[in-house]
Amino acid sequence: MQTKNSLLTLEENIQILEIQQANLLLGLKLEVEAIGESIKPINYVKNTLKEISNLPDFKSELLNTTLAMSAGFFSKKIMVGNTNNPAKIALGTLLQIGVTSLLSNKAENLRNFLSKLNQVFSSKN
Repeated sequence: MQTKNSLLTLEENIQILEIQQANLLLGLKLEVEAIGESIKPINYVKNTLKEISNLPDFKSELLNTTLAMSAGFFSKKIMVGNTNNPAKIALGTLLQIGVTSLLSNKAENLRNFLSKLNQVFSSKN
């Protein structure tokens, strides 16, 4: 009788261990899938962009850089225009680089100037 009882207990324990093993295997598969998802290059890019966009001064720095680059581009277009002369193109590029670097260093002053200019024109209307 005791042998029969211990045999049933042993079979129950084996079933419990098999269920535990299946659960552990399922958990391991889910972890491997999660790791596979996290190492995809697109996820690296998305996570990096999220981190960058959460930086405190990112938006203002982006605006400053955009203003400086736009001003440099337009100054080159105004001074050089559409020409095929290599010397003018080189001078225009140097002008663009100079204006861009100057304005990127003085971006706050540029933003204040544009704000005041906007106020002047909007008050006249």
